[in-house]
Amino acid sequence: MIFFRSFLLFILLVVNVETEKNDKDVSCENETSSTVSIENGTITPSITNYRTTTSPSAKTTPKRLCAHPRAAVFKRNKGYWCSLLYVMYSSDEPGNVPISYEEAVEACTFKNSTLSSLETIEEYTYWQNFVKRSSDNYTGIWIGVGYNEATKQYYWNDGHALPALTKQPSVIEPNGKSAWFINRNTSSPDFGYFGFVNVTGTGKPNVNGIICGAPGI
Repeated sequence: MIFFRSFLLFILLVVNVETEKNDKDVSCENETSSTVSIENGTITPSITNYRTTTSPSAKTTPKRLCAHPRAAVFKRNKGYWCSLLYVMYSSDEPGNVPISYEEAVEACTFKNSTLSSLETIEEYTYWQNFVKRSSDNYTGIWIGVGYNEATKQYYWNDGHALPALTKQPSVIEPNGKSAWFINRNTSSPDFGYFGFVNVTGTGKPNVNGIICGAPGI
């Protein structure tokens, strides 16, 4: 059984997902996968024409893509990926309580998922817009990034995303873990930056969110 700090509570945020993406088959014929690059410390799209097409006239039985009915679903190179965003909550400091990396991993494992990486532009854009709309003050979000000792390179490690990171994250804490610090200004061309920070989640700013994910069903 997983024990969290007694005065803290994880609250699942309801993710508003387009019904077409969960309830209808998605046609892949005109779909373009996309990746992102990090230039000058900010995250920018390397392909800007990502789009997903649906088949509104299809007569087939609606297909459920994710085990969790409220997950956001994304089309990756290897197939569908389902993600949920969580925030650490306290009645004293709603939405601003730091989450340790260990707690983030345990929370995702408890939900039969893993810390999510970010492969496509759609994932970056979706979560950036979600954070901007949210009443919770997300300051940093734990994500799935690993380190290869042999190549001395960081890589996506959720087991589903293409592993390559086109530019390495900023290493703020050498023994830390990776968090995404989102640019809340959606009119800006960049999505924020990745930083390896203290595993306690405490810093300037705190890491107080988690994106958990799992392959589609």
